[in-house]
Amino acid sequence: MKKKHFLYWKNGGLLIASIFIFLVSCKGNGDTPQTYDPSKPVEFDEFLPKEGGVGTKLVIRGANFGSDTALVRVYVNDKSATVIGVADTRIYAVVPRRADIGPVRVEIGKDAEKQTYTFEENFDYEFSQVVSTLCGYTNNDGGSEIVNGRLDEARFIEPRTLKVDAEGDIYLIESNRGLRVISQTRNEVTSPFRGSGSMSNPVMLDFSLDQKTLYITNESGNDNGTGVFTVTRDNGFMNARELLKARSASDIAVNPVDGTIFYAIKAGGTVYRYDKETRQSVVATTLGDNNFVSLAFTRDGKILYLIGADTNAIYKSNYNFQTKGLDNPTIFAGTQFSSGHADGVGTAARFWLPFQGAVDEEGNLFVAELLNHTIRKITPDGMVSTFAGVPQKKGFLDGKPLDAKFNEPMGVAFDKDGTLYVADAKNHRIRMIKYE
Repeated sequence: MKKKHFLYWKNGGLLIASIFIFLVSCKGNGDTPQTYDPSKPVEFDEFLPKEGGVGTKLVIRGANFGSDTALVRVYVNDKSATVIGVADTRIYAVVPRRADIGPVRVEIGKDAEKQTYTFEENFDYEFSQVVSTLCGYTNNDGGSEIVNGRLDEARFIEPRTLKVDAEGDIYLIESNRGLRVISQTRNEVTSPFRGSGSMSNPVMLDFSLDQKTLYITNESGNDNGTGVFTVTRDNGFMNARELLKARSASDIAVNPVDGTIFYAIKAGGTVYRYDKETRQSVVATTLGDNNFVSLAFTRDGKILYLIGADTNAIYKSNYNFQTKGLDNPTIFAGTQFSSGHADGVGTAARFWLPFQGAVDEEGNLFVAELLNHTIRKITPDGMVSTFAGVPQKKGFLDGKPLDAKFNEPMGVAFDKDGTLYVADAKNHRIRMIKYE
């Protein structure tokens, strides 16, 4: 058999031009487009390239593909790839974002006439990620100060936890001092609320479902102290009001589907459900050990992750939409009271003071780890990996995720475009990872 050769370019420029020339030349010569013949088998030779990132132009070689793009579907690791051209022996498709490593599957035809083929070789997806600095600065002595203004002149003192609203503005708690807001669209950093009086130790935060109210936990030293307070968008997030009393409240989480509010306190690692109508709190679940607990819902609201900073373990609890209750939590990743750094599945993994977590649209949990100086990623099936940072090597360095360095990162949050923001506490900076 005569070996066929063709030219492709991973970045797509030459490939697109070739497709265009091919289609124009066919039309110009009056050739009749080939039609898919369901009575004959579809032949598949290979796909190229074998690796690439989002937007990579994929070429599939074979025969009896026809020329109707409406009859052809391509999937990379079960994610739909856009078909941009078909010429009986070639299919041209664009690799979708976050395809990950997996097989290439092609479907041609419809209903009873459909033929399906899956290549044995996987497509090796290359994530495009880089750690950079959004704003902040560290003095020569390792310190910083509080400065508002443009992003390039703003300064922070130990930014700890953060959330991003639908407009892309970043709301962060700064070393128990108050609330800072970073607006990239307005190129400014402001300080709408500074902690004082009974609300002087803000810790973590979450938005109401309509994002008009920001709930902030407060680390009070007594049972009658403010446990959670609120600031509202209508008042520019300036006038804080007590919502409930609690000792050592750690985190608060609003279910992203039905808006049910949960908050945690350190005593017993207890999680409460708060009823806005009755203004009463009821125990939802408990970990049984004194534990600073951070909370993170999956985006479908079905699972609440409980991140135990003191136990160095991450727990999982299913949420019941009918009863508004939580199942008893089970260990999802890590081993209780066993610190260190180890990637692996479930209890084989090790953490060292995990703090705030955030879940992406694929259901992966990302956690900032203070003493490992890393950002960890946990898949829905419990596979733990190091996403960014050099384990147990603190410092400051932008670049590729596994080369970058952090100094006690405490907070993580996603924006709507999938960028992961990191509150890099001891570097006094807000870092960002363009994450697919």
